[in-house]
Amino acid sequence: MGTPTHYPQRMAPASFTPTEQQKKLLAAVKRAKAKIAVAEAEYKRLLAECTAADIPVAALAAAIGTQRKSIYRSLGKPMK
Repeated sequence: MGTPTHYPQRMAPASFTPTEQQKKLLAAVKRAKAKIAVAEAEYKRLLAECTAADIPVAALAAAIGTQRKSIYRSLGKPMK
């Protein structure tokens, strides 16, 4: 069932021709997104190293300034 929508199921791609400034901004956003992905992978790797070194998740969360559930989610483990 679901909520009916007033939009067609398939829509044509938006026609957009960016200006030079917009092209630069789009390229900058793309580079920033790539940097975020690299940083997140490094963060998860370091979290895994910390847990392998028997650092308690509660102490790790306090040191980082985040909640324990965020660390467990980053590690892909259920909360204990």
